[in-house]
Amino acid sequence: MIDLDVAVPEPVSPQRWRPSRWTRAAGAGALLLTLGAAAPADHRSPGVRETAHVDGAFLLTESTLYTVGSGDRPEIVAQPLQTGGVAWRHPVNSADAAPLLGLVGSMLLVSMGLETVVLDTATGEELLRTPDSSYAVVAGDKLLVTSEDGDLSLVDPAAPRDALWTVPGAAPTAEVDPAGRWVLSMAAGGMAVVRSMADGRELTRRNLAESTDTALTVAPIVGDLVLLIRPRGLSAYRLPDLTPLWRVPGTGAHQAVSCGDLICLTGMNGMTALDPASGRMVWTAPEYLSFEPLGSNAQSVVIDPVSGQVVEAGVPAARGLAITQDSRVNEIDLSSGWTVRELGQGGVAGPWTLRISTEGVVVTEAATGELRGVLQNAVPSFCSTAGRFLACPDAAGGHTVWEIGS
Repeated sequence: MIDLDVAVPEPVSPQRWRPSRWTRAAGAGALLLTLGAAAPADHRSPGVRETAHVDGAFLLTESTLYTVGSGDRPEIVAQPLQTGGVAWRHPVNSADAAPLLGLVGSMLLVSMGLETVVLDTATGEELLRTPDSSYAVVAGDKLLVTSEDGDLSLVDPAAPRDALWTVPGAAPTAEVDPAGRWVLSMAAGGMAVVRSMADGRELTRRNLAESTDTALTVAPIVGDLVLLIRPRGLSAYRLPDLTPLWRVPGTGAHQAVSCGDLICLTGMNGMTALDPASGRMVWTAPEYLSFEPLGSNAQSVVIDPVSGQVVEAGVPAARGLAITQDSRVNEIDLSSGWTVRELGQGGVAGPWTLRISTEGVVVTEAATGELRGVLQNAVPSFCSTAGRFLACPDAAGGHTVWEIGS
């Protein structure tokens, strides 16, 4: 029997950190100076160009747009976006389900219900087709394929004929840690198995289910931690031996991801940051629904609204863009929860913030606040990015792909 009642250090009282009056004024001034609604039109869109319109599923890369063509004979279409992009067409059988597109190294993963096809991104040549009723998971530049019988195999799509290893009847699903060292699989009853990514060798087997569990959800592996979301809280286990480390009750979390040196939970209780070593609550923000990390090298800039001079720049701390319930975007310090800048109402897409204005959707560089342009007839939600390209839903029900200049 596993004792998960590991003592968690007493958390600090949750506090809501808000910017000082000066920070608020500076942030507002920065927005006004940058986005100025009355600015002349030739300065509002210094480098925005519409490049394509898409209906249906698509995948955006830095040089090529991959789409699912409709019609009597559906096909995957590669459309170049710039010099170096490729152009080809490959027919697919998608009668059962609309294809979903993803990348596996330099290969295109086409998931069609119970079948997965892997194509060469440069030529469209078919490299691998998994058997019916199989399930494929991206593992770096490899694929973990679970067959209908539960056999787990590691496959190199570039040489798919012989699996690198196969384990009979392993589990219905599998997940790989971020460093690509271990494979975690868990059966419906809660039996978890950790295997070596290199050769499939079993390292640990442990039942993680509890009598009170009605549903178990494995969150993405964060560092060396397996995070198990339970109806009554969150449990952490160490890889690869699955040693129980700590449990936090009543988090209401739907998602758990790495954020700087902490673990950030989002869910019905907003956003909460935990210390991964102990599970101790570091800060909480009930108004935040989601966030996007800016990375450890984010450059934050604050402009004095009176002088127009930069008064803070090059802050090396981990930063993120948090989205509130009323669709406002704030840049926050992930280590403390402090609001660094209030960026207004809109959304986040990769390195850019998207702000709704009377002129359209204003695109600014999230790290610096620098204006990139104004999009027309765009919806600033569920957008995707790759390099300098941005794809957002449009009023016609599809997606428009924009090239954002530097």
